[in-house]
Amino acid sequence: MRRDNIRDCLWVLTEANEHSPWERKYRLDFSYIRSDRMREEIQDYMWYHYRNGSKVPATLRQENSWLKYYEAYLNSREMDSLFQIRREDAEGFLTFLRTCVSKKTKQPLCLITQKHIYDTVCSLYRWHAVQQPAYLTVAQFFPGNVYQRINRIPRTEYVSQREVTQFLQLMKKTKNPCLYYGSRILSVTGLALSDLLNLQTDCIRIHEQVPYLHYYHHRRQIDCMIPVGQECVRAVQKLKICTDPLRPIAPKEKQKQLFLCKKSQGQVIIPDPDQFRYWMRCAYNAASGHAMTATKLRHALIWDMQEQLIPYMVIQELVGRPLLTERGSIA
Repeated sequence: MRRDNIRDCLWVLTEANEHSPWERKYRLDFSYIRSDRMREEIQDYMWYHYRNGSKVPATLRQENSWLKYYEAYLNSREMDSLFQIRREDAEGFLTFLRTCVSKKTKQPLCLITQKHIYDTVCSLYRWHAVQQPAYLTVAQFFPGNVYQRINRIPRTEYVSQREVTQFLQLMKKTKNPCLYYGSRILSVTGLALSDLLNLQTDCIRIHEQVPYLHYYHHRRQIDCMIPVGQECVRAVQKLKICTDPLRPIAPKEKQKQLFLCKKSQGQVIIPDPDQFRYWMRCAYNAASGHAMTATKLRHALIWDMQEQLIPYMVIQELVGRPLLTERGSIA
């Protein structure tokens, strides 16, 4: 997207990430913003973070969706700029969020969603306060400690280890090595699907006789490594053996990828997260009628780590911040 198009109501952002094997495009629709002035204020914020790479397009698309609630609130008060807000308006926005209903679920917004919306508005004002000191006063109307201690994962969000074990047993029946070994790696590492499917063939490395899994953290945009057990090491090694026959016929830039599969047309590709979710859904539904997801595997792992009294900050480093998404699940 070119800079001279930033005032368009519809953006199509390409994820320019050399570490990602997929080319992804994200649509940001600003037509919901009724004020030209406010549209410019929001678009300037979005454009800055996109061009500087400080936020990935997926995050910007989600923030744009959350800002719809704030725009609706300001419009109800006949305001056409972020700068017109008063302290009582900022306080009233909290009440407004408690009355909002999700278009998707038809239910009142859960507390974690309210927090994400509020935090996005805070981020918007703080960015403008840095760019233009005139916004500093209104930015102070949005303190960052309004929602406290609500990012803990409730017990009810997790599946049991028994269910995870049952799922992994069912996976033995599949002839898809990416699904079988990928599920086992997921269950012991808690990686996001984008990070899992982007693993390289040399992702297991030994440091001081301890095996580590090296991967690129998509959301934080940094290289990471975590210590792993022999179960993970074996899964990686066996998956590499299973996919080695595909490497000579895969495009050169994909030959170092751990996860490879062949399409019906004979083309060798790297499965994307949507493809992996489809595999999981089909395999488990066919066997038991109950869906298992990558998110549920992460839930079970994190709960098990908490049961073992592993420090909370260590868990956060593994799954990335925040621990919860807008749906109350692990990010």
